[in-house]
Amino acid sequence: MALKTKEMSALEISRINATGYHHVGGVSGLVLQVSKTGTKSWLMRVAVGGKRREIGMGGYPDVTLAGAREAARHP
Repeated sequence: MALKTKEMSALEISRINATGYHHVGGVSGLVLQVSKTGTKSWLMRVAVGGKRREIGMGGYPDVTLAGAREAARHP
């Protein structure tokens, strides 16, 4: 059974600085990736043909939280 992630707000997203993947909630598979240099980008993690794939959805803040959620809901 998959865990349900608490939905983050836009303010919470802007405050994330820790390197790695951060599940933002609201849409299954939507994550914010923070690189070692501090750049942030949106990824959609899905399974295609039994393999995990990451689909880039754009950089933060050019793509907002609402925009990323909307794009993830309607691919």
